[in-house]
Amino acid sequence: MHNTKPFLFMITAGLILASSASAQTIDPAIIEMAVFGIDKNSGTMARYDFDTGQTKSIGTLRDAGNNPMTGVNASAYIPGFQNIFAFWTDPSDALSYLVYVNSETADATVVGQSLGAGEFSGATSALVPVEGSTTGETKWAVFALQHAEAEEDDTIPFDIIDDILVPSKPYYAKVTVLGAAISYGGYYNMPVTTKFQIGSVSYTPFGSFGKAVSGNVNDNHNPREYVFPNQYAAGTAVTTIGKSWKKKRWSYSGSKNGHWKKHLAVSGSTPTQQLVVLRDGDDVPQIPGFLNQANIVVFVEDYVDPTTNKIVLDENQAIFLFELGTTYMGSPAADFQDLVVLVTLAQDPTDFADSDDDDADEGDASRLLQVNHHTGGYVQLMTLDNIYDGLATGDGETFVANKGNQLYKIDTHSQTETLIGAIDYDNTFGLEFAGYTLMGFETDSDKLVPIDVLTGNTIGTPAALGMNDLGTIILMPLSDDPANNADSYD
Repeated sequence: MHNTKPFLFMITAGLILASSASAQTIDPAIIEMAVFGIDKNSGTMARYDFDTGQTKSIGTLRDAGNNPMTGVNASAYIPGFQNIFAFWTDPSDALSYLVYVNSETADATVVGQSLGAGEFSGATSALVPVEGSTTGETKWAVFALQHAEAEEDDTIPFDIIDDILVPSKPYYAKVTVLGAAISYGGYYNMPVTTKFQIGSVSYTPFGSFGKAVSGNVNDNHNPREYVFPNQYAAGTAVTTIGKSWKKKRWSYSGSKNGHWKKHLAVSGSTPTQQLVVLRDGDDVPQIPGFLNQANIVVFVEDYVDPTTNKIVLDENQAIFLFELGTTYMGSPAADFQDLVVLVTLAQDPTDFADSDDDDADEGDASRLLQVNHHTGGYVQLMTLDNIYDGLATGDGETFVANKGNQLYKIDTHSQTETLIGAIDYDNTFGLEFAGYTLMGFETDSDKLVPIDVLTGNTIGTPAALGMNDLGTIILMPLSDDPANNADSYD
């Protein structure tokens, strides 16, 4: 168990780095750290020790063919690990991958399946709450920015049997919760949880299915999506399951999992009138939303031909409409938008990169992902209007990122990107926090720059690290650095 760190926008300006002609003096927030940098042009990795003021070359990241891994512009580190988690685009197929980089040797190992087409331009890590924990337990998570550039071209034929998808070819799968809306007679919103079963394996990518608060997707934070990390054999069924919750007592606030009990659960594996599956060309049910809620059309509007009122989907997609409020289909409460889920199948995970944008403009899309650093699977947190050069966070919910010399705040709850101000340097990459201080590597002068996250202004003297052309930086506590305790990793 860890204590969750406060969000780092609470920074106050002060002495960060000061320099003299003979040496650099270091603020206590960073003196107990080493900086690891990866040269984006050569793939070489080096280490700078603030305590000694020395730079040491570690080695060159190399792929399976012994070629240098160039173009690494994103990496993250989790305390207690010897590996750095880097993101690399393979020039042979233009696909991106999660790579374990040994911080002692620079040995590089590709992990899991491809993360799809689109280069990564920033990564970071943070402590986040453990799903379903009632004691405030947290875990480390990795976040990354990817320039999304994919199309969903490949077709996976499937049958719909008792509201289950049964693909006829090997496939990968992605699920997207398009929305949820259900209330208890207008008195309070009812939590909705969901899980998915592929073959005999169950997945709960959006939180615990059995805990109303921890797994709630009726929270105004949709759409949310998840790409499953494995390929599945032809004939392996995909089942979607939804559950609604009501309060055990009217007096309960509803803020705790124990305040709720199951109302209704609906599974595609059991024939039921409470689940409707739509595929390309189907009519959109014309059912008013109960108690002035949005109707089905609002939730699926991106997938409807307004002229014909028919669903427009790829041949590898289906939309699931759940009724989780009532079992009586003649009731006005049966509005079938209590949970709305899109399932997409593909021959290759590269087909999943999302070119849609949550925001109104038509700019190039990128996306913010939470990446499983064990498997390489990921959850998309939001799509973005800007292509950013660096990423940092303190809590995994609110982020800072820069586009050139423009510093932005990214809020995953409100799904917004807000300009903070201008950084004093134009070409800053590899954002990372040292304590409460935001650091970035400026490639024109090849120096580490301390940045005020409230304004973008430089708040100290940049530090020369003896490294060039870094696409990404890692700040590692000396207590974790293998250079100081390599035996603990043997």
